[in-house]
Amino acid sequence: MGVSKEELEIVDSMPFQRLRRVMQLDVANLVYPNASHNRFAHSLGVMFLATRMAEEAYNWKTRLGEKVDDSEKLRLLGEVRIAALLHDIGHYALSHCGEQALEQTGGPQKAHEVLGAELVTSSFMRDVVERAAQSIGSDYENIMNYVRKTPSVPRYILQVLDSDLDADKMDYLIRDSHHTGVAYGIFDRERLFRMIRCVDDTLVVDERGANVIESYLIARYEMYNQVYLHKTVSSFRGIARTVMDKLIDYRLLPTFEEIRNEPALIVNVDDFAFFGLVQHAANGVLSHMDGKQISDKGLEYLSKRLLWRKRLPLAFQRPLFRRSRSGGFADFCENCEKKPELARILKEDEVYQSLSDQLRKGEFNDKFDKICSNHALPPETVIVSIQDVKIRGVSRGMPSRGKEMGEEIIICPQKSQDGQGRYESLVDLIGGVSMNTIRVFAPEEIRTEIEEALASSCGN
Repeated sequence: MGVSKEELEIVDSMPFQRLRRVMQLDVANLVYPNASHNRFAHSLGVMFLATRMAEEAYNWKTRLGEKVDDSEKLRLLGEVRIAALLHDIGHYALSHCGEQALEQTGGPQKAHEVLGAELVTSSFMRDVVERAAQSIGSDYENIMNYVRKTPSVPRYILQVLDSDLDADKMDYLIRDSHHTGVAYGIFDRERLFRMIRCVDDTLVVDERGANVIESYLIARYEMYNQVYLHKTVSSFRGIARTVMDKLIDYRLLPTFEEIRNEPALIVNVDDFAFFGLVQHAANGVLSHMDGKQISDKGLEYLSKRLLWRKRLPLAFQRPLFRRSRSGGFADFCENCEKKPELARILKEDEVYQSLSDQLRKGEFNDKFDKICSNHALPPETVIVSIQDVKIRGVSRGMPSRGKEMGEEIIICPQKSQDGQGRYESLVDLIGGVSMNTIRVFAPEEIRTEIEEALASSCGN
């Protein structure tokens, strides 16, 4: 199925063309030089994969004896394609790094989804989406149901668009792996497509495809561990986020609420605009909108580091690796003295959570400011990065009709003669793992003092 005239109209609209100038992996190209691919190509890839997944699921429904209406199938696939094209249209500059900056300055979580819905309802997008919807026998409100993920959309289609096994993740794993030059994000996508089933309006994977789910989960784990959470990427991402926070505070980039109230503002918010401002800040010639020059040594310092690729060294790190079943340990641990390994895990969790909460609330800011002041450094030169990622698990139980879906991947068991599922797999060990890391970056001259200040709070 090629790109239709109406889909091209969406692609050619200003907000969508803007995605050519928004990099998929924000500042990761400072570590992986070829990782400069954009949200535009990713959105086209998601449209292609979502079409394949929805088609496989729909075809399975027909194999189960459901009556097939070809016109309904074409309409449904058309709606999926339009929704997939639009799924990232609300991204700010620097993708998820920009989204974190919006959250830091008052925006909600998953701000790009909220802004995407605002854009689709705006005057310069609504007519385009309406014409595209009409061309497939649908209407604008149906498309908005997909964008807003309302219960009126079939459950398996919502899973295709947003779940732990969706077209978005399938595309970015393989695309990011290719552009970063690593081999971690590879899995047998075609085999996975052939194992997709639709049972009780739910997207499931045939148990014979459990080995592909293993590869998929391992690919996600490795890409997060080796690429997305890479410590040097985290250093530059922290610098970029702090710079963006300041640019938003100076009203040189729009806030979440400003874009929400006037969606057209996002058309000019891209990586080019961001780095243009960074260049001015690094040269000490950044000005307010009224022309008054901005004097901000911290912003100038960080902008130079970002442009000249001078990372801030890692001063402190506290990782926490939670195993898939460790969350339930506390429920049956009546006497941790009899379970020393369990007691250690629970203690590590407690220390990590306490430190994470303190850093999020800024309880160390006075200490950091004092250390920086003693060395004539701006306080912004201490960058705190807290990254919590969970690789969700799998379920071998079908949710009942009408029950709200969880986020696990559902593996539909093959029944043996005794009625039990036959497959035991690595997915039970991989699924549910979470990777949590606290990192604090600081200039070389104060690294030791920052490390000591944080280590003492952990009882080290």
